[in-house]
Amino acid sequence: RLGVQSMIILTFFGLVLLAPIYSKGEKQETNLTALTLSNLKQQEDKLWAPAICMWFFTIAILYLVYKNYNEVTALRKKAMKYGDSSQYTILITKIPGQFDTEAKIRDWLEPKYPGTIFHIQPVRDLSALTTATRELQKEQLRLDRAKAKAKENGEAKTRTGCSGCCGGEEVD
Repeated sequence: RLGVQSMIILTFFGLVLLAPIYSKGEKQETNLTALTLSNLKQQEDKLWAPAICMWFFTIAILYLVYKNYNEVTALRKKAMKYGDSSQYTILITKIPGQFDTEAKIRDWLEPKYPGTIFHIQPVRDLSALTTATRELQKEQLRLDRAKAKAKENGEAKTRTGCSGCCGGEEVD
């Protein structure tokens, strides 16, 4: 947003103030260079216009930075006041079966923690996750044992090439 605001100011005032001054320069350049600083001669009085505009542009941009900084600061203070819910995530286990919906869990917790609950994500069946985790751990153990056995037998060589299969040298 700051970039858009800055470009609007620079473009508008640059075209309205500087383009006419440059176009009436004493060098009488043609094409696009007639609208640039190069159309003005070195000692021409119109050279003050770009200097004054640069001061104006600098002050305007600094004001926009200050204004946007204050807005961001206000938003940050507001966020800090209410806290980031991801920083205060809790896991509650062994919830009784009667609390089977998000609404029931919220109704149960709200009196205990008024105004502090932002999101509830009930997860009931973790059996698939538990099974997948156990299988992953078993495979990791098998892989670690195979690596250790290969290293003992001097077979633990790997190629440094593309994905360890094409080219490259063999390393331990």
